[in-house]
Amino acid sequence: MKEQRQSEETIAEQAAEWAWRIDDGLSPQQEEEFMDWLESHEAAPDLLAQSQKTWKRFEILDPKHFDLAEPGNTKQGDGNSSAFSLKRWALFASAAAAFAILGILGLFLTQLESEIAAQAQTFRYAEDDFYELEDGSTIDLNEGAEVVCKYSEDRREFWIKSGEAYFSVAKDPSRPFDVYAGETKLRAIGTQFNVKFEGPSVEILVTEGIVALSLLKDASFSNRSPLSDTKPTPKNLIQNQKAVVHRSDNVNNGYVIKEVGQKEISEILLWKPVTFTFDSTPLSEVVKSFNRHNEDQLIIVDSQIESLKIVATFRSNKLEGFINLLQATSNIAAEREGNKILLSSRND
Repeated sequence: MKEQRQSEETIAEQAAEWAWRIDDGLSPQQEEEFMDWLESHEAAPDLLAQSQKTWKRFEILDPKHFDLAEPGNTKQGDGNSSAFSLKRWALFASAAAAFAILGILGLFLTQLESEIAAQAQTFRYAEDDFYELEDGSTIDLNEGAEVVCKYSEDRREFWIKSGEAYFSVAKDPSRPFDVYAGETKLRAIGTQFNVKFEGPSVEILVTEGIVALSLLKDASFSNRSPLSDTKPTPKNLIQNQKAVVHRSDNVNNGYVIKEVGQKEISEILLWKPVTFTFDSTPLSEVVKSFNRHNEDQLIIVDSQIESLKIVATFRSNKLEGFINLLQATSNIAAEREGNKILLSSRND
């Protein structure tokens, strides 16, 4: 029984290897060897068919879908994980395909997925709404947004899993900045743009610079193949242009591009917090800044504190943090009445 099991494993491994070779193309000599192998084992045809089906599941693992470096080319200072080598991938995938036929694939997939995941970061609104990246680029996340980020030596990539995000891109022509949402790909070098991924549609607004828009067959984490039957050439979006990519019944229906005015831009970006930098700014002016961006309104009820100088940097959506700072560092009391926060001198 043990010998029979070993024989099955050997044939399964050979079937996986032949499936890989067939997919890559056989030379005349390899074709002869393949026919000899196929005729020499009764189980070979069935195992080969199973292996070819399995390979389709492994197409997403093809090295061309990742920035996989040969040993020695790993980015210095990257503590996440060492890159795969092409040789290692081939050996790993062949073994995984063979083991899939024998019904024990789980361990291989778990190991591979963990190595891939280790090269990426996930940003979630639930954890923070603002992220500054290693190259100086920043991402603002709207409520419910989730973005996967993967940096390599020659590429910066992001996959919007859900929601809305605003990207401010640090210029680096040697490392393109690619954002994927559904079957939409956006490329920028140094620019600012907003992406809203909602249901089957994607909305893009460029507020600075140029963004190249492409439609893809599959913009998932592991696939970047261009869509051959839609728009093969990227379309450049410039400042103050909005594009809406439509999709229905699993078919891309193209996109619509239009110019937008400042009023519409402000409405689209109403969700996005801004950063205030106060440098000896009177409290009365600070209050106006916060009130323009929040439903809760600050009201100064004591004229003696209007000229209080404020030195601080705050995001516009961090109103509570600002109030706490005032109370902790100044002789100011804050009292809530509905959506109003009344500011006055504290009577100690």
